[in-house]
Amino acid sequence: MPYHGRRSGACHSCRIRKIKCDESRPACKQCSRSRRQCPGYHDRYDQNRDEKHFQKAVTSVVQYQTQMPPDLRSIRSHLDDMTLDQAALSQPQMPAEAIAPCYFHFNFITTPHQRIIRGFNEYVALFAANRSQFPQFEYVFDACAMASLSQQATDGRRLRAKALESYTQALAATSTTLWDPKQTFQDETLASVLLLALFENITAASSSLIPWFSHIEAAVRLVKGRGSKQLCSKIGSDMFVAVRTFMIIHSLTTGSSLAAGYTWCTTDSTYDDYASQCEKFCVRTTELNAHVSKLLASISRTPKDTDRVKDVIRQCNSLDQDYVRWTEAVPEDFRWETIDWQVYVPHDDYANADVFPGRVDVYADTWIAIVWTMARWSRIILSSVLVRATAWLHLPKDYRSTQEYATAARLCTETITDMIASVPYQLGYIHSSKNPSGKPRQSRDKQGDSTVQRSMAAVLLAWALNGLQNQDHVTEAQRVWIKGRLNVIGTRVGIGYGTLLAKLNIRVPSMLIRRDRLLSKLHSLDSTNSSTEDKSSTQSGNGTTTSTAEDQRSTQRQFIERRIAELLASAMGKKPEVDICTVKTLLQLPKDIGGG
Repeated sequence: MPYHGRRSGACHSCRIRKIKCDESRPACKQCSRSRRQCPGYHDRYDQNRDEKHFQKAVTSVVQYQTQMPPDLRSIRSHLDDMTLDQAALSQPQMPAEAIAPCYFHFNFITTPHQRIIRGFNEYVALFAANRSQFPQFEYVFDACAMASLSQQATDGRRLRAKALESYTQALAATSTTLWDPKQTFQDETLASVLLLALFENITAASSSLIPWFSHIEAAVRLVKGRGSKQLCSKIGSDMFVAVRTFMIIHSLTTGSSLAAGYTWCTTDSTYDDYASQCEKFCVRTTELNAHVSKLLASISRTPKDTDRVKDVIRQCNSLDQDYVRWTEAVPEDFRWETIDWQVYVPHDDYANADVFPGRVDVYADTWIAIVWTMARWSRIILSSVLVRATAWLHLPKDYRSTQEYATAARLCTETITDMIASVPYQLGYIHSSKNPSGKPRQSRDKQGDSTVQRSMAAVLLAWALNGLQNQDHVTEAQRVWIKGRLNVIGTRVGIGYGTLLAKLNIRVPSMLIRRDRLLSKLHSLDSTNSSTEDKSSTQSGNGTTTSTAEDQRSTQRQFIERRIAELLASAMGKKPEVDICTVKTLLQLPKDIGGG
């Protein structure tokens, strides 16, 4: 037998990736740095045993791909017990297209079991079993699967091209389906629209958030049209909750109102009571935020308008009290536990630090952590609304010298600290239980609750971190750390929008206060211009005087539009990497103002 040299002692992952392995045990440093689960090392004495073990893993993957069990319990056992890394490594000749669906299931679909109360995207697993019957769903499922794997695969460019091709076909098929009244409100159509939105999150194919916004708006319209009957089935109820969650994220991010009255979207008897109360608070906050954005851009300083702004402040204080009562009422198993305290970051390298100095909190499961994140983000937005109303009320006085601002700044600082303390757990760096030493453990040691390290939680967290980084009350060190976590979500977890969101340079509420004042002046100028035109049409006056007044109004309008353009430039930064339409949407500016 010819001699082929000494067999490499590297771990399986490093051998496949063709990188140098330091052969540390129990896990090599290459896998630890890249947040991968080290598959272990080859034992020459147990080669036959390992080959049988790997072959068994491959068989389970193939069976999972070819014949999907119809009931949720079987699907759960397939998903939670499957060792995808071993399956992929044992059969490198398997095409990436065959591995992609399993990779997508493992990272983006979580089913409820003893370690997690509520799952994510469970309905996708059920539709995927028979996706060949629904062309639009099959196209978008394949697109999402290949796009998610392309972040890790060696032939990622080819996979991304194929994913984009499937996405284009999915858009065409879904558009055709939406024109058919019989198929518009079917479960498969709504599931396809949600996956279209997920594809945008994963790929960030353009430097714009507008496609994701459009898909979520379409999903909300579909849910409204489906009515209360959708809550009679588990699939319908799960998709209802998913759409409601993304609707809240959309509204908190853009300041627009998609609910149009929150009663229809808070009637959900199948949902946890405490989580349902939290989402009611979130929806009411988004409604108030959208109302204030319209109000402050179109009112003048009359006694009636002053009373309307004061009423907004009263509503903000009332909603904040509802939040406090909710936090006091939740049971002990719904709360967090502080397991460690980070003292400092070596070399002040906040961008690459896993944990920010301060508390490190863990939760009973990922879903509870997400509920708390949404509630805290909504409270921060609520404080911003209060500050904007206060700034309008006390003009020309500096709003930062008011008692309302001081109170809002204190509440925001506390809430920001709470959110930052939960991020390491949600990104999978920390266990939900403590080591004997009391120190946080890395996610690679975890065996049972693998849901924390999956990607769907990172999708939801990325939007909340974006809302956090935009706050005026965030310190510069906190902002650098948050942007670093967004970049981790984009590069390591594979959620492209993480990297895109990290490039934004918006500041809230200060930029929105500037926006409110500029649009209010513009509205007043347009109103004056309209009334002047009405008078000129009924009265004959001096043509020179009219021309002079028009020139003055034109000059004033140009000045206001220049100030708006300066606001946009400040929000986009020195090297704009996000399209201007996205920034306008986030600053709640009209599309026809400021260029772009």
